[in-house]
Amino acid sequence: MPVDGETVLDRLLDPEEAKNLILEVHADDVRRARHLLGEAVQAAGDQWIPVDAVIEALIGTATDVGLGCVAPQRLSRLFEEAAATLRQSGCGRLNS
Repeated sequence: MPVDGETVLDRLLDPEEAKNLILEVHADDVRRARHLLGEAVQAAGDQWIPVDAVIEALIGTATDVGLGCVAPQRLSRLFEEAAATLRQSGCGRLNS
């Protein structure tokens, strides 16, 4: 039986192994979600929906879903990381 705040997972894995396992599962979840979203984006393209409309819809949906399920600081950080990636890619409008 766990003691002093110890979880069952702590008893099975050392903390570093547990952390690595959680990161691995999360990375796989992200990979699967990106695949599903990619299919949805492709389906929208097949219906001649412009890419900028699809991106606007994705951002709006991500914001709506995120606000209900993700800590605001984490959601903000994810959007900031995306903006930084766009700036680094040489996206002209973001660099001006």
